[in-house]
Amino acid sequence: MEEPKVYTLEELKEKLTEKEKNFCHEYIIKWNGADAARKAGYSENSDRNIASENLTKPYIQQYIDFIKNDYEKEASITKLSQIKGFQDILDKDEASYRDKISARVELNKMLGYYEPEKIDLSNNGGKIKGITFDE
Repeated sequence: MEEPKVYTLEELKEKLTEKEKNFCHEYIIKWNGADAARKAGYSENSDRNIASENLTKPYIQQYIDFIKNDYEKEASITKLSQIKGFQDILDKDEASYRDKISARVELNKMLGYYEPEKIDLSNNGGKIKGITFDE
C-alpha cells in the first residue's frame, strides 16, 4: 500500500475546503465527528457519514495533527491577552474588591511571583549556583 503524501501546514491550508477546515477545528474541541460536521455546516442528515469520510482522508488527519496541540492559538489565547484581561479587571471602578484581589493573585501566579525558592538537595541544602534570590 502506498504511503499518503505528507503535506506542509501551508499546503494543507490550500488543499482543504473551508468546511473541511471548520470540521477539523470543531473536531478537536469535543472529538465528536458528527457534531463537528454539523457545526462546520454539513447537513444534519449526513453528518455521521461526512464525519466518517473526513476522518479517513489522510490530509484531514494531517491537518488535525497540526492543530490539535495548539489549543492556545485555536482559542486565540495568549499570555499577553490573559495579562490584559486581568489588567482590565483591576482598572474597572465597578469591579468588586474580591474580583480585584482574585485578578491580582492570578496575575501574580501567572507571572511566577509565587515560585518557591529552589534549593539544591544534592549540595546539602545549599543554593543552586548561578541563581540568586532577593533576601
